Amino acid sequence: MQDAGRVLVGLVAMACLFTALAKPAVEPPKPTGARAPQSVAPEHATRTWPVRRLADSGQKSDTTPVFGEDSDYMRNPQSYKDNADGTVTDNVTGLMWTQADAGEKTWEAYVTYCDQLSLAGHSDWRLPDAEEAFTIIDISASPLNEVFTADRSAKYFWTMNRQADGDDKRWEVNAGGGTGAHLKNSTLSAGGKFEFHGRCVRESVAVKRVREHFTDNKDGTVTDNGNGLVWMQMEPGEMTWENAIKYCESLVLAGKDDWRLPDIKELKSISDYTLYSPAVDTSYFPGMKSTYHWSSSATRQQRPRWYLNFISGITAYTENITDPLDVKCVRAGTTG
Repeated sequence: MQDAGRVLVGLVAMACLFTALAKPAVEPPKPTGARAPQSVAPEHATRTWPVRRLADSGQKSDTTPVFGEDSDYMRNPQSYKDNADGTVTDNVTGLMWTQADAGEKTWEAYVTYCDQLSLAGHSDWRLPDAEEAFTIIDISASPLNEVFTADRSAKYFWTMNRQADGDDKRWEVNAGGGTGAHLKNSTLSAGGKFEFHGRCVRESVAVKRVREHFTDNKDGTVTDNGNGLVWMQMEPGEMTWENAIKYCESLVLAGKDDWRLPDIKELKSISDYTLYSPAVDTSYFPGMKSTYHWSSSATRQQRPRWYLNFISGITAYTENITDPLDVKCVRAGTTG
């Protein structure tokens, strides 16, 4: 009987272990929208924005019969040219990239590496800023187009910019296709636990830059002066993912009826890494809360949907598409 009791206890313990392992990952706590003082990085005052087209996210497959998800719209399909000299040109943005990354390095080492790089007859390479690094993300790939030579051990790829709420955090794009900020000492070379790689970039053609990110159209809409997209200024409140799609598809605002739910790259384009809580210019988007906002994009696993957390501007995804999140609709403008 004593041996049988030990067996029973062991079986119960194993059952508890398997149950624990089978539990889905816990969703991060949802922001309440409570207004905290907005953090503004010093570089915000001198920022300028490039005028260039915004490439599509890369989603190609439908995940719902409801019209209006990412794959139902083709605006600027991703397109690249292999220059056969160790570089790749993005035909949408005009940016030129190093085809291969340079392996695992600290953030400081990557800044130096790109600044000192001479490749394909060019010496004006640099570490990309956070927006540039996100332009080549393909959410249907892993996470870059196959034209790029990628070390699949890399978990994250460094960018130039720090997060507005702390000097030790740097923005990155990650192997899952998202973007966020990590402490500089998170990489192996700095004593951390993750592999941070990087890729250098340069302007292959001269690009116009503007000092004002947005223009208030005085009709409930805001135009992005960089990519030409037009945004609804205020927001309708929280709703499920499919209801968010339906709402934007049916919206008539400022005399236009071609509104839609933005893909994850479009939604990311209005966030600003020099601002925190919320990571958006509230002089153009008054009342914008530090909350999660739906995008129209799905991950390559199809079930999870991408959203943007406007506390810091990170992108992430969730399978709970019936949860109510905030919504901001968009329509194409002159450049987008």
